[in-house]
Amino acid sequence: MNARGSGVRWLVTGARGQLGTELVDALAGRDVTATGRAELDVL
Repeated sequence: MNARGSGVRWLVTGARGQLGTELVDALAGRDVTATGRAELDVL
């Protein structure tokens, strides 16, 4: 399957930043999980 196929899932870290926001917008309609710093804080 290619990157636009239905079997691909995307994880975007830093989704609240400039690049992350643009990437999430570009991946609209796909299976995307977008996280910011707060969601990934493990401490």
